[in-house]
Amino acid sequence: NIIETNTDFAVIPCPCRKRAEVEGIRECKDKYPIHNCILLGPNAKAVLEMGDPDIKAATKEEVITLTEEAAQIGLVHATDNDATNCAILCACCECCCGMLKGITRFDNPRAIAKANYISLIDEEKCTGCETCLERCKFNAITVDGVAHVDIDKCLGCGLCAVTCPSDAITMARFEREKIPGAIS
Repeated sequence: NIIETNTDFAVIPCPCRKRAEVEGIRECKDKYPIHNCILLGPNAKAVLEMGDPDIKAATKEEVITLTEEAAQIGLVHATDNDATNCAILCACCECCCGMLKGITRFDNPRAIAKANYISLIDEEKCTGCETCLERCKFNAITVDGVAHVDIDKCLGCGLCAVTCPSDAITMARFEREKIPGAIS
């Protein structure tokens, strides 16, 4: 877990939402806050030393709470595609994030590395309420009496599972292609 393996954290304004706001094109202004992205380890230390009042140090517990809150409101967590040195934990929205737009608007399945998890539906528990359908940013869920997950579209973000009122969705390990190490 990238939070557990780090000791230094800096909460920063989301660069994508900040850019969209400056450009006057931010669609999610009333939906998602700006301060959800987290720098980790040496990168957190370095940016905190700059003294920017818009960047705040955070404890491990605060980061865990922040990530849980971000998932509850519908932000997708994403990180570097470098298994050896994770520098940032983003909390992405579908309207401002360039990486997520690659999938949500341009249907590019390689725009972001998928998590090694997938949503599993317990059909006995599923009530067909469609909460998961509304939460999924990637059109990976259909509901026909009960929910079904398209494993090719599911990124494994878990937004569907976080708010399932009947606890019918769990996240299960699902091996994907390996994330590369640092490029030399």
